[in-house]
Amino acid sequence: MILLALILLTIMIAIKGFSIMNEFMYFGEPNIGCNIDDEFVDRYVHQLSSIMKSKSFSANSLVEKFEKKFSFTFNEENFSLITNATTALELALYVVKLESGFAHVVTQAIGFFGVHSMVLSRGYSLTLCDVQKTSFDFDYSELEEKLLNGANVILVTHMNGIPVNMKSVTDIAKKVFHITKRKIWIIDDLSRSLGAKIDSCNISKFSDFSVFSFQSKKHMTLLGEGGGVVCKDSAHVDFIKAARGFGNKKTYGFNHKISFSQVLFGLNALDIVQEQIDKRISMGLSRDKAIAKIGFFDFLYPDTIDFKCTYYLYTLKINEKYPAEVRDHIINILKSKGIGCSIANFPVYKTSGFLNSHLNFPICKNADNLGQRIFSVSMHPSFSDKDEEYIINSLCEIANAYK
Repeated sequence: MILLALILLTIMIAIKGFSIMNEFMYFGEPNIGCNIDDEFVDRYVHQLSSIMKSKSFSANSLVEKFEKKFSFTFNEENFSLITNATTALELALYVVKLESGFAHVVTQAIGFFGVHSMVLSRGYSLTLCDVQKTSFDFDYSELEEKLLNGANVILVTHMNGIPVNMKSVTDIAKKVFHITKRKIWIIDDLSRSLGAKIDSCNISKFSDFSVFSFQSKKHMTLLGEGGGVVCKDSAHVDFIKAARGFGNKKTYGFNHKISFSQVLFGLNALDIVQEQIDKRISMGLSRDKAIAKIGFFDFLYPDTIDFKCTYYLYTLKINEKYPAEVRDHIINILKSKGIGCSIANFPVYKTSGFLNSHLNFPICKNADNLGQRIFSVSMHPSFSDKDEEYIINSLCEIANAYK
């Protein structure tokens, strides 16, 4: 009966027709995450032209300026600009290996497969940990077990703007250290959660390293690619900045430097990023308020801490009262209304056969269940109030069809 109701609703919507109010509404994960207007483009092109006419293409001074501006904008310390987030993570793990002698990474089963692939490609050990039944957070009893069995790096993926409970992560790390006397490193992957907070604190305050992405889909971009890393220990900053270049007397070099045109674009992006993150938060909270009243969709937010979600994607879960296959029918209905959706959070071993085989075909029951029930609805800072009203009403209309 549920599926029949969905099919009939789809037909009714298709007959009625729809009009798209914003080009980004087609996509569950828009290809450009920030809102770049003509004025922004004109300003950037003028600045780029001036630099090129000066025939001075070195990015060094611009990189330093960007690092200071990023640190000021997000109240961070010890920030280094890198070519991309994956490389930033690579450099962080390089530090771990040098100081601890090895790096054995444990991370959630739901994440981005490219990160996991990089970890394996550099010869590090990788272990997946199941998530909780209701969120992307770790199954903490399983995390503790895997750390006691030899893992020494907790790679925390903060998915879609939703922060993991870092207080629980640090508690587990301290507990295992007291038992094993082995340092447990904590690395945050904040690629999709720029600006997220826990108890009004930056997430980086809980970790040894925090990695950021400025790829085109993210909260802000550096003309397509870019990344960065925050280090808790200031001694690691000099090391990483040397390693991102050609090295020095103390370290290898990798030449992970970024071009002046990208940094210049990023400097302009920093002028608007906080405003656009605030817009995402406002939109997300309005959606949450309306959708919470329905009781059909669940959220994936942590329930034991005060947190700030920055809504990189707007992620929902089909309530356990309903069959998981309803999710795909709902996506089709929303698409028929011109509202894009994405399933961006499959377990990584179901995303990549390569990872599945190299990790010896893991089974993570909670991750499997979540992967069948979660989806993300289009969200972009360029959406108008009318766009948002249309999306909220569409979600409520679909959910109420079951009541």
